[in-house]
Amino acid sequence: MSARSAVRAARLLPTAILVATGLLAQTTNVLDTEIEHPGTIEPVPALVVTNAQGFRLSFVRRGDASVVGLFELSRRPELLDAERGVELVFPDGSRRQTARLDGSISWLEFPLWDGRGAAEDAPLRDLMEIPTIEVAYFLEGGGYKSTVFELDGLAAAAAATYSIPETVAPEARRAAAVRRQLLDDAAVRCSELKRRRREECLEAVRSCAAAAESALQGGAAADPEQGALRECLTESGG
Repeated sequence: MSARSAVRAARLLPTAILVATGLLAQTTNVLDTEIEHPGTIEPVPALVVTNAQGFRLSFVRRGDASVVGLFELSRRPELLDAERGVELVFPDGSRRQTARLDGSISWLEFPLWDGRGAAEDAPLRDLMEIPTIEVAYFLEGGGYKSTVFELDGLAAAAAATYSIPETVAPEARRAAAVRRQLLDDAAVRCSELKRRRREECLEAVRSCAAAAESALQGGAAADPEQGALRECLTESGG
């Protein structure tokens, strides 16, 4: 059997079977492998979780360094809604709706991380910190169903694959969330201005964002309240 044929065969097997046959270490439910992307039919590297029902959740890095989730239905006769992404249901009952980036009736992609920083407040980080995730998917014609994936081993695999920390301190996560909210709010304010002033405003916001990122890369301590960024945005009019 060729290497590609082996990959195609392995991608169809539930995780439990992979463990039983020794193709996957029992300490993880995440397979670091190559899959055939359902949209392009081209091989792509991915971190893959397949559950006992045959559903597959893959973590795929794009050319721009962002990471997307690739959710694929099992062989059941179900059709996905053409417009909606999936909803991530966390063990504590909280939910996170995602956008649909691409897909068809049997698969879809949704954003997990923009590829910048250490994914401190990205959905990818949320998934790295929990043992299971319930994925609610919406059906053509209305209604939805859900399926659960075991995520043991994802944190270590994602850290190694994407060169990010396996864990992030709570204060760093809070700082990242506040930083993103400040920048999003500033961008909204800029969008309400007239064209020339709007472009100047957005450029100032980008400059403040770059300065904040540079400070972090330089080893600056995480400031949960993002005082320096707030000051920069205020002074620049962002």
